[in-house]
Amino acid sequence: MFVTAVLLDLDGLLVDTEPLQVEALRAAVAPLGVTLPNDYVAAKIVGVSDTQNAVDIAADFGLTIDPGEIVKRKDREFVKLAAGQTIAARPGLWEFMTRIRPRAARLGLVSSSSRQTVDAIFGGVASPAGHGSLADCFDLIVTGSDVALAKPAPAVYQHALTALGVATESCVAVEDSAAGVTAARAAGIRCLAVPNALTRGQDFSEAWLVCRSLGAAASAIEALLPAEGASGRCRE
Repeated sequence: MFVTAVLLDLDGLLVDTEPLQVEALRAAVAPLGVTLPNDYVAAKIVGVSDTQNAVDIAADFGLTIDPGEIVKRKDREFVKLAAGQTIAARPGLWEFMTRIRPRAARLGLVSSSSRQTVDAIFGGVASPAGHGSLADCFDLIVTGSDVALAKPAPAVYQHALTALGVATESCVAVEDSAAGVTAARAAGIRCLAVPNALTRGQDFSEAWLVCRSLGAAASAIEALLPAEGASGRCRE
C-alpha cells in the first residue's frame, strides 16, 4: 500500500526553535528559583510536551506551583522571545516541501507545542520566493492544545489519523526526538527520525529509519509515495 499521508513534527525538525523553547522554559522557571542544567534539558526536556516538562520540573525541583501555570509562563516567554525575530528554517525544509507536498495526498503537522506557540513560530518563519507560508503547506495542524496528553503519548497522532480519515499503514511520520518517535509508533505509524544537535544522543531504536537530513528523509519517503501524477495532490 502506498503512503498517502505524511505527518511532520515542527520544533527541531522543520524549524530551529528548540534552543528558543529551552530559553523560554528557563525564563519561566527562573523566578521560582530553578536553574535547568544542560544535561537535564537533554535528558528530560527536548522532544517532550510542555505539560510533561512542567510536571517533571515541579516534581524534580520540589515546586508546589501548578504545572499548568509553568506552561502558561513558558508560552508567554516564548511569544515574547519570538516576537520581532526571524525563526530559522532547518536545512532542507523548503526542498522537502517541494519534493513531498505535491505527491502526498495529505500533509499534516503534529506538534506537542501549544497552538499559541505554533502560531508564533509560523509568524516568524520567512518563506522563499515561490512558496506560500509554512502554515499553508499543511492540510491539518494538530497541536498540544488539541489533546489531553501530548508526546510521547500517541494522542496527537491518533487525532491526526481520525481527522484525515486515513489508516496507519498509509501514513509515515517524521520526528527529530525519541519522544516523538515513541508517540508515532504507539499510534501504529512508521516513523523516520532526523536527529538534530540537541537530540542526536537519544535512543532512536524505535524509528523505522534514522536519516541524517530532511533531504535524506524526503528520498526515503518518495519511495513510498504513488508515482508523481498518479494519485497524490493535484498541482496548483
